[in-house]
Amino acid sequence: MDDTPKNAQIFRYHFVVIAQNINETFWQSVKSGAQNAGQKYAAAVEFIGPEVQDDDEELKYLNIAIACNVDGIAVYVTDKSKLSPVINKAVERGINVVTIESDDKNSRRKAYIGPNNYEIGAAQASLVREAVNGESNVALIFGGNYAENQDSSEELLQSFKKSIESDKNIRLKSVKNSGSSYFGAEKIIRNILYDEPDINTVVCTSSDDTLEIARVLLDLNKTSDITVIGYGYSSQVRDYIKNGVIFGSVYENPEKTGSKSIECLVNLLNMKDVSSNINTGVYKVTRNNLVSNSDGL
Repeated sequence: MDDTPKNAQIFRYHFVVIAQNINETFWQSVKSGAQNAGQKYAAAVEFIGPEVQDDDEELKYLNIAIACNVDGIAVYVTDKSKLSPVINKAVERGINVVTIESDDKNSRRKAYIGPNNYEIGAAQASLVREAVNGESNVALIFGGNYAENQDSSEELLQSFKKSIESDKNIRLKSVKNSGSSYFGAEKIIRNILYDEPDINTVVCTSSDDTLEIARVLLDLNKTSDITVIGYGYSSQVRDYIKNGVIFGSVYENPEKTGSKSIECLVNLLNMKDVSSNINTGVYKVTRNNLVSNSDGL
């Protein structure tokens, strides 16, 4: 007699998604997308990763997934020197691996799923140009995924520089890193306000940093002193845009990254053609298109 509950789902696949930081707002959205896709494809999806960015802990989870002989792995790559050999080991053992948000082209991964960093840098520069009436001295703050990944941050930085090089009114004065601490952005914005008064525009690369910087500027009644170009499309970010605390935001669709990673792993198992680079898109939002803007979401 079958004791399986009538409503119990029978899984055909077992996938693991390894995040950079499972507590970050961004990665929780990736998790949601992956798990929704898991339901669609009858796949059990485990979402694991360090609570604070830790290369060695990511490596541990990757090795555990291989030892469990899962059907596929989606992994964020921080330190290529550590992760590449293990990604290759997984593929050699017949486990498909895709990279998400951060690529490792020289490994044997099957595909990269995520946004194009050059597009993000160009979009951020475009928003600065829209926001500026006169001269703008910019601080670019790397946080979230970009805080620990040198390749991704360098691609974004070079794109941003190239996009503003013909505009004499916009100058990149400072590049900062908020690290893995939630309060890193608070320290940075306070230092800018008191030690770098010439900076009047801040560009963020993470939703958490955006919210923290907006909160500090509100608390100090300094929202008119600093133009904020944010990152992300959460309800809190949209509220800050609506109220003029943030000028605009560049965002991607992390849920799409999560769902596409599972879809890709399913297609690989079923011997379907898969693109080696799946671009999930980059979008911009300001108060002018806040109501109608739902691209990719």
